[in-house]
Amino acid sequence: MEELTPFIVHLLNLILTYLDVPIFLKTGILTPILKKEKDKTLPSSYRGITVTKTFAKILQSILKDRVDSVFNNIQNFPQSGFTEGVSSLCAAFLKSEAIEESKKLKILVILITLDAEKAFDKLNHEISFNKLYHYGIKGKLWILLRNLYKGMIIKVKTGRAMYRRCNGATRNSTSIIKSGLETCIGDIQNPAPACADDIAVLANSTADAQGILDIVQHHTSRDLVKINPTKSEAVLYNAKGSNISTLQFEDNDINITNETKHLGIKRNEQNRANISERIRTGRATIYSLLGAGLHVRRGLSPMVAYKLWRTYAVPRSIYGLEVMNLLAKEKDMLELAERKILRQIQGLPNNTANMAVYTLVGAEPIAITLDKNVLTFFMNIVRNSGTIECQILRRHILFSDQRGKDFINRVEKLYQNTI
Repeated sequence: MEELTPFIVHLLNLILTYLDVPIFLKTGILTPILKKEKDKTLPSSYRGITVTKTFAKILQSILKDRVDSVFNNIQNFPQSGFTEGVSSLCAAFLKSEAIEESKKLKILVILITLDAEKAFDKLNHEISFNKLYHYGIKGKLWILLRNLYKGMIIKVKTGRAMYRRCNGATRNSTSIIKSGLETCIGDIQNPAPACADDIAVLANSTADAQGILDIVQHHTSRDLVKINPTKSEAVLYNAKGSNISTLQFEDNDINITNETKHLGIKRNEQNRANISERIRTGRATIYSLLGAGLHVRRGLSPMVAYKLWRTYAVPRSIYGLEVMNLLAKEKDMLELAERKILRQIQGLPNNTANMAVYTLVGAEPIAITLDKNVLTFFMNIVRNSGTIECQILRRHILFSDQRGKDFINRVEKLYQNTI
């Protein structure tokens, strides 16, 4: 690598000097991946994963640092996608806290999840580069970015490992929506938590929600981004006694349901996760990894099986639960399901003591893992002191009831249990 470094630096300096990118750096190999439960005979049922040149990634990483120095100062605060030090759980946390606040105050809150149709497949480059210019990316940097994305070539990988050339390439940008009709936690604005193209809208009345949807429609139509109203959903919290009218997007009614999914987290009208479904997800994951079965006499060694369970199944089972207010019985359901799995992979009878089930393979109870995730997420928020999430925590420290269901109360109880 040391021998190649001078040549790489020389090529990068030539690109930055002449503001031109060789065609071989604009080529990528696209592998079509069939989406879950989709018809394999339809091209729209596949998701394209493009792999680009390693040298192109080096160039893009250099340009990214220069672009981020501008974007970080103007990015809308509810947007948590592609932001250093911020995870998608921050957007989920904003939704959870807004819903819990509405329950405490007994006021209506409407959660609308918007589905951006093929958001990472379609993009108008002219609109994107026009936005870049007005956001402050100008001069040589703008020209170099324009040349980087101009005349790109994708080679599509087929089942027989053959390639066919396609001119052009597609990338996506997300419209950041800013509204004066937002919900608030105290005096903290909490309008539209988003992660990249995954957008949720929060409002305290159908009139406010419709106003935000109209703003979304205006921006998306201007940017040629398609929101699919038939796949967008709304859930009402504390709606008893409220005057509920129809919500529309592009003259299509938004479906009002009892459950919706945003950022991979399903929540119902009580703002709770479906634990039974999480358990089924964990079991399906471990069964798909252990083709020979879970029993020790037919499968892998107990230690290997446990590592697979711990590495792949547990994260899928508890993803996002750190921002949800779980009941004690829901944690018990997760632990009971995990102990059943651990007994199977060790070949232990059902009457084996719980302590033995864990200690024989050095397992950590799933409830403890979940508690560690809560504390880790809390520390991530605290480290980013200027974020809206940190402002909400400060407010809860000052005004929250110790018997309440706020996130800060759960953190405090966990801390007291460790003393």
